[in-house]
Amino acid sequence: MGLAKVVLNSGDSSSVVSSPTYAGLAEKARLFDQIVYVDTPIANTVSQVRPFYEDGVFQSDDTPVFLRRRLSLSLQTILARRASLRPARMMTSRELRKLPVRDGGIVFYPFNSQSNMNAVADRSLHHVLILHGESNKAASYRPAARLYDYITVAGPLARQRYLRHAIFSQSEMDGGRVIMMGDTFVQTLNWVRPAPFNHASTPAILYCPTWEGYGGEENNYSSISGGYGFEAVIEATQELGLRSVIVKPHPYLGTLKPRMLAELLRGLKRLRAEGLKVRVALAGANFAVRTAVNLGFGRRYALDHDRCQDIGLALVDISGMEAVFLKQNIPHVVLAKVAPISSSLQEIYKRKSLAFGTSGTALFRPYLGDQAEIDNAHRNLIFGWHTPELAAMPNAERIEWLSGYVKANRYWNESSGSI
Repeated sequence: MGLAKVVLNSGDSSSVVSSPTYAGLAEKARLFDQIVYVDTPIANTVSQVRPFYEDGVFQSDDTPVFLRRRLSLSLQTILARRASLRPARMMTSRELRKLPVRDGGIVFYPFNSQSNMNAVADRSLHHVLILHGESNKAASYRPAARLYDYITVAGPLARQRYLRHAIFSQSEMDGGRVIMMGDTFVQTLNWVRPAPFNHASTPAILYCPTWEGYGGEENNYSSISGGYGFEAVIEATQELGLRSVIVKPHPYLGTLKPRMLAELLRGLKRLRAEGLKVRVALAGANFAVRTAVNLGFGRRYALDHDRCQDIGLALVDISGMEAVFLKQNIPHVVLAKVAPISSSLQEIYKRKSLAFGTSGTALFRPYLGDQAEIDNAHRNLIFGWHTPELAAMPNAERIEWLSGYVKANRYWNESSGSI
């Protein structure tokens, strides 16, 4: 096993800055106050981590990413035309015995990976699970969360999930082990903005299907399966009188089930057969998706991400995109394979969600008419703050607060008997 230090350049969304070798003994021996540690077999991992740096949550100079070396990640740098991973430093086996963090420092984990168990065994460090967004998927409340010293969540709904599944107790919540950080770890799509329906605006429908997920069909929330999402898109364009559609595939789509790529292409052809203007958002898409779309339709169907896109309505699966669009105030309807686990969410979903295969004709316009009210209720459920002052802070200050909170370690100093 090896680790590659990956330094993210927030000014370049297509690549990762690197240096070819050690920069002398000083660089080799450098310890950081905090790092982001990533271990995942998914080749397109950095597309999930990069938004932290683009949005100013972390700074690459003081909080670099350390990535466990895997063959799939190395192949990405070879196969991708514009590589998104370039290892800056390979660590030897001896170096791997301890992450390059000074005693008392912090390791942030955006993925709940198996090798994290080895990392959290180092009790000279603080270990914080941040994940990479906010989602109602089952993966958002895994028991493995208990491995970490602290866990950040977006707000009340995430706390409810952990309590309902008895992963954390109320006393642990009250004691401060689970930290509400609002939309801090929810990415921003800088190329979309909400647009009203009027004669001066011709917004697009944005469709964001999720990937197939680990663990079989029970964890597959993707509306690409069976073509349900594409049918909903067509119905929305007809009901709202819009003719432009943007499809944004999940960065991991087709990673575990290559047949999902064929279903994606079938769906895109179905949209074109309806005479719709179709573009595919390929920034952040994995190599297989980019190749399939470019070979199947040509590069002219790729979206120009340098231009901000007016969005009249987004259709999303149960996924992190719900929180993204709540953060950006973009109207969105949720395509739901399963019923929500929260009773409070059920009331909201009655007004803004469609079960796979059901008609949205009676839902789209009423939702848009009451969008502010519905989404405000949804937003208040999704986002919350450990302390009210966090809401007004820029992302960098929120991380400074979080780092200070973790290092003070009040929960473990005062409530260590609650585990």
